[in-house]
Amino acid sequence: MEKSFANPLQEQGATLLEAAHEELRRPDEDVVALLPCQHIRKAIQLFLSDFLETNGEPAAGETLEDLFHRCAALDARFHDLDLSVFECRSDKLDVEKCYCDDALKIRECLAVARQIEGLVGNEAPTF
Repeated sequence: MEKSFANPLQEQGATLLEAAHEELRRPDEDVVALLPCQHIRKAIQLFLSDFLETNGEPAAGETLEDLFHRCAALDARFHDLDLSVFECRSDKLDVEKCYCDDALKIRECLAVARQIEGLVGNEAPTF
């Protein structure tokens, strides 16, 4: 079943998560870590930015953590998510060189990204 999206940011984010998921389906030793890691990070940025814009807030923020805290100030459900799995959460969003090289860790990030996607898409998040 294909998802329908209210706007292009959610659609772009979902496409990036699907590409990350596809890369992570490969055996761990064959995963090119930079690809899913960067896709997940960008997808979360898009989801959080979409949430802020939908709620009339500018989507500016220097880090994932900045965007996340601003979303949490608008919706308490964000407090239920654990962003600590993202070692890059405090890194500037425009830094391309930060990424994890552990496929298991990236899978954990993907799981949290899916929760954020669900929350932003007004679906019940799966914890």
